[in-house]
Amino acid sequence: MPGLNELMKTAEKNFGKGRLSVGIKDLRSQKKLVDFPRLPIGIFPLDFGWAGGIPFNTPVQLFGPYEGGKSTLAIMLMKYAAKFCFNPDCLKPRVLCKCRLQKKAKSMLVHTEGLPPDPRWFQRLRYDYEKELVVALPDYGEMACDMIEAGLKADDCGLVIIDSLAGIVPRIEMTAGYLDWQIAYQSRLIAKLFHRTSAILVNEWRRNHMVALVYINQIRAIIGGSAHGPTENTPGGFAAKHGYRLSARVSQLAGDVNVGDVDKDSSTKNVMRCACSLLGSQAKQQLLVLAGRMEYKITIREAGGYNPGTPVDVGFWVQKAKELGLLETSSLYKGYKLKDSKVFFDKLTDIEEVFKKGEYKGVKGFDDALRFMLVEAARKIALRKLSHDPDVSIMKCAPPAADVPIPKIPEEAELEADLESEPELIEAVIPPTELPEEDLLEECQGQPVEEEKDGD
Repeated sequence: MPGLNELMKTAEKNFGKGRLSVGIKDLRSQKKLVDFPRLPIGIFPLDFGWAGGIPFNTPVQLFGPYEGGKSTLAIMLMKYAAKFCFNPDCLKPRVLCKCRLQKKAKSMLVHTEGLPPDPRWFQRLRYDYEKELVVALPDYGEMACDMIEAGLKADDCGLVIIDSLAGIVPRIEMTAGYLDWQIAYQSRLIAKLFHRTSAILVNEWRRNHMVALVYINQIRAIIGGSAHGPTENTPGGFAAKHGYRLSARVSQLAGDVNVGDVDKDSSTKNVMRCACSLLGSQAKQQLLVLAGRMEYKITIREAGGYNPGTPVDVGFWVQKAKELGLLETSSLYKGYKLKDSKVFFDKLTDIEEVFKKGEYKGVKGFDDALRFMLVEAARKIALRKLSHDPDVSIMKCAPPAADVPIPKIPEEAELEADLESEPELIEAVIPPTELPEEDLLEECQGQPVEEEKDGD
């Protein structure tokens, strides 16, 4: 029988390039980016806590109670994906992208909960679903699985969302009588789905197709369980739990009337206030995260100058920007300056206006640029600290991220001359900053913007 040395000589011919290697390091070094590349959500507390957002080419679960905000969070993710460049060497918001040919991608929603989703909720959150979304309505579970696989293999698809995993019901359960019992048919179908999609995601990764896969799942009560054990579970069996790389529980919190989350007169909800708790990595290879629990707000009606579908996260952004040194006081005049750029703010409320309107002096999407740059700075600090830890080894699985450019602010004369001209971008390197570990890994919670007093 031939030995392993003979097998190594013919490995590329028989199995393909990169399928067999001596040791793990060579296999990991095929891609050079530290940790998994991420698809941001566009909500700063979540992007910060998840060290960049949803990891590409690996299953992610969002589960929680009824009306917990899971589908709303998925819509916000699809909304951000429409503004993202999916080139493997870029992976930035298009406002920061410098690619000669930007790669746009659509989202696919596999809806398994009966009637089609309500388009009014998509419109409420300001998501252009008619141009950027493909909706699949399967008749039974096997058809849903085929649709999921087709979406993952599509070159122009960057995000596949299943809403929900509990709605994937096998065809035999649809056709059998009510007196017949089909034991574990759904769990076996979902196990097969995870086995097949895991292989598909790896193959898409090898051919540089960046696609995110998100399962929305429900919860079930555990009846007769231990008093000290878990009281809830998620459908899908243990195969699904072994397949998730990241699992997060999403729940809705009560709004604060005093800050305008709920209208005092009509008791109408203006802002959706939610919490997201990570269950940690569900696989042997750990995933980089910066916080375990995050709170965030999304406006669902016009409130406080925010349009519907806008995250209310400027307070937490200002707090972390000061800690990381990205936002500094200017020596030229009283105000604030974005480090290594020509972006100035007279006061903190000017930053809030950028987050409300989504632009700054003609540059649209500038709020997305601010969120992305700060998350990348925090991510680099965390990876730099982990690289000096002898007990931690970081997997390298994609090209190294390039320096993040900051949009150039056009002059007033240029804006008057051509209002529709695309503003140029200038490069700026995020400098290394030091941040105490206890501050970096603290619980993420949004805080309101407060003006600093003179002399503080």
